[in-house]
Parts: sequence; structure tokens; C-alpha cells
Amino acid sequence: MYTGDSTDGETVHPYPDKVELFDWSMENFKKEASTLINLPYHTNVVRVLAAFYANNTGYIVMKQVKGTNLHKLYPEQQHTPQIPAVLHDHHARGHFPPA
Repeated sequence: MYTGDSTDGETVHPYPDKVELFDWSMENFKKEASTLINLPYHTNVVRVLAAFYANNTGYIVMKQVKGTNLHKLYPEQQHTPQIPAVLHDHHARGHFPPA
């Protein structure tokens, strides 16, 4: 964790010795949010509608999907079988930049 409690209860403030890490994380958040917003439709991926910055942190707005959560569907698994397949599909299509 690299942020502490805010004085106003809303704004995120990095610890003084973690400012560089916090700034790096926010830059990566911006890149990832942009990638997710521009990601082509996939039946197994919830749409990211928008990303914005407020209170010195980033937020992602996603489409609300009715149904159950994945932990209820696959209680014996830490990861669902669809996630690797979806990631592989998007990587194969070139939707994600190489790491």
C-alpha cells in the first residue's frame, strides 16, 4: 500500500516516500484504462465505458452486468476457465501491446 488516509475523507494522498511509485501507477492506470476503453467487444469481457480522475486517483466506469459473480459459478477455482481464453484471444488479435 502506498497511500494513506486522507484528511478530507475523499482525496488520495501517497505516502511521502511512495510518491514516485504512486505517479508511476497512475501513468500505468491511464494506459490500461485507454486500452480497456478501446478494446473490441468480447462476450466474456465487461465493457469499460469511461475512465476519469478525481480526488487524486483514477476511476473506471464499467457496464453493469446482471447475474451472479464468478466465485459463485466456480467456487473451487481461484481463476475461471474463461479468463485465460479471453486474454489469449485479445493478445492474438493484437489488442494488447506486448509487455
